[in-house]
Amino acid sequence: MEFARLGDAVVGVRDSKDVQGPTLTFAPASWRNFLASDLIQR
Repeated sequence: MEFARLGDAVVGVRDSKDVQGPTLTFAPASWRNFLASDLIQR
């Protein structure tokens, strides 16, 4: 998984093994909430 800040308003996420595949985008606050969630802390 790769992620990158794409300007001030978007974080892009993609599968690093399939760089031509789809990209998900999130608002920075949503991305921070995901990283802070219990799901990712396991």
